[in-house]
Amino acid sequence: MAKSATSKKLECSVCLDLFNTPKMLPCFHTFCKGCLEELAANSTARSFACPECRKDTEVPGGGVTNFQTNIISTSQMI
Repeated sequence: MAKSATSKKLECSVCLDLFNTPKMLPCFHTFCKGCLEELAANSTARSFACPECRKDTEVPGGGVTNFQTNIISTSQMI
């Protein structure tokens, strides 16, 4: 069965599942907090490339938790 356009917008492009604690990068792409933590952990620097646009993204002090929560994605899932 094909996914609806709405559910596709609520899907993380890293894990291909519905967002779990959606965090927004400075380039405005959104991913699961856990997916971003994994990307950051696998990076040798304090930054990683956005999986969508490849823009270099610096991890904020305090870690991935301090990226802005995408409240639009969160509210759409309720």
